[in-house]
Amino acid sequence: MIDRGKKLFFFIVMSNFLFLQGCGVLFLRDHDLKEFQIQKEQYEPYRLQNTIEGYREFIARFPKNLFVQNAQEQIENLEFAPYEEVNSIEGFIEFRIKFPKNRNISRTDIKIEQIETKYYDTVDTIEGYREFLSKYPVSTFALPAKERLQELEFRELDGVLQKQYGFDLLKYRLNLRRLKKDVDSEGGVNVGDFTCFASLATHEGKQYFHTNLIYTMDLPYGDAHAKDLSERIFDPIVSKALIYLDKHFKTKDEIDGFSFDVSSSAHRFYGDRKILLEYYFPKDQVNLFATDKLDKKDLFAQSMIVYPQKVVRLTKQAVKDAATPLQMDGYRIMTMVSERDTGRDYIISSSWDMVNGGGNRHTMKCIKKRENLRGENGFIDKTIIRYIEPSDQNGKVILIWNYKDRGKVYWYSEHPGDAKKVIDPERYRPVAETDFCLADYVDIKPGEERHTLLRNEGYEGKECYVVESISLNKEIKYGRRISWIDQRRWLPFKTEYYDKGGALWKTLKVEWQNKFGFWFWKKAVVENVQTGYKTLITTGDVRVNVGLQEKDFSAEGLVDGTPLFGQIKSVTCPQSLYHSES
Repeated sequence: MIDRGKKLFFFIVMSNFLFLQGCGVLFLRDHDLKEFQIQKEQYEPYRLQNTIEGYREFIARFPKNLFVQNAQEQIENLEFAPYEEVNSIEGFIEFRIKFPKNRNISRTDIKIEQIETKYYDTVDTIEGYREFLSKYPVSTFALPAKERLQELEFRELDGVLQKQYGFDLLKYRLNLRRLKKDVDSEGGVNVGDFTCFASLATHEGKQYFHTNLIYTMDLPYGDAHAKDLSERIFDPIVSKALIYLDKHFKTKDEIDGFSFDVSSSAHRFYGDRKILLEYYFPKDQVNLFATDKLDKKDLFAQSMIVYPQKVVRLTKQAVKDAATPLQMDGYRIMTMVSERDTGRDYIISSSWDMVNGGGNRHTMKCIKKRENLRGENGFIDKTIIRYIEPSDQNGKVILIWNYKDRGKVYWYSEHPGDAKKVIDPERYRPVAETDFCLADYVDIKPGEERHTLLRNEGYEGKECYVVESISLNKEIKYGRRISWIDQRRWLPFKTEYYDKGGALWKTLKVEWQNKFGFWFWKKAVVENVQTGYKTLITTGDVRVNVGLQEKDFSAEGLVDGTPLFGQIKSVTCPQSLYHSES
């Protein structure tokens, strides 16, 4: 087996040969070979050392060496290696913060999706797979999620049908699979090559037991082909399915008939199928057909064939009429803002860029994790803020327990194993966060202020409630605030903060983004009109409903130092995994 050095040598020799040949030179000079060998020898000890510091020293000492690019690639691989080994969402988010130019950034998205896939596979519920597909509809892992979701829903419906109608859905599916074996291809289309799904559906006010016949290929589509497609599928599949349904569907009182749709989907998934043809058969006509008292022509005359039209599937609960809008007041509005859904949990990265009145700039980057408990065990939420930058803050952590009926409790950890409860975490925060901290100005309980709806008013094209909130808690830093709240989504677009003397102090303006169906800050600007300070807050990564663990939000978790990725410094990694040929 040719070693790596020989391979690279051969590659360079051949490249030089072709280049020189193009210039009319048909030979390599000894000088070229000697220079290559010198540069290879310069690189070799650093390659064997295989550390970030070593490769950086090599690049600094020999910036024109042929192996500089290889050394830079190895630095990037070594930077990524510990995060890949830990293999966590939080770790990959930190990697993106600390190494934004690393080429391995492109691998982190699929790594995170893979982690989330494993989480949903462990949970293995209909709700879980629906959530995953809503978050990552085009993910590499979407196909197995669709397959598992479809199977779980099919089995759930089987339980409903057995209980209410005495009908075994799994045996029905087995019967359809047996029918497929007897169907021959015709004109390049095998009408037996379908996947079966089922539901309870409604059409024009009537309820049907509905069967989906889902094909991967595009069947003939268009009015000219409707009758032909209907005939070709009815005789070998639908007609026999109707006879089976009439015989085995024990209780038919609550349905009006049996329906089918013929559709196509690249993944044989009901959720993204394109419906080509639908049949709606009244149950009494099906009975006559199944007992040879009605022929196919007369059955069609008494039924509906629709081409194409979507089926409306029934949910577990009937859709309720739109509720009469509630009479809103200030407290109710601010409660809706405070309780706006941000998922069961989330991880976000964010950066602070603060410029003080003298023009001095301070920056900070952090990762925030939150578990939304919504009153469970007396908690509203629990939050961890872990600082990544500046370097003197790297690895420092603040844990916040936000109780429903009492004040917040804080823990602070600077190194693994030294967590301690603190009264006020303000002195532990980076300078960039000192003029405006979310815990002091945004995460305020509705009951800590007295709220008054001042008026309805437009703000940047959105209809807003304008609410005045006066502080009732002496520990709140401001005296009152006025908020412009989006009437549709309960998002505060603008907030004015007034000091305890009544003067305007700070203004906050927020640009929002929808991530996985939930609204989070995209960018926020805070201006201190009294001091001239200005803080820009930018949200980077957002990951919602990732299955955070209770232990992550405990003082014991901080003591264990898990998962404090900020402690990762320099490492070496196996050359066999991370070295290209050299």
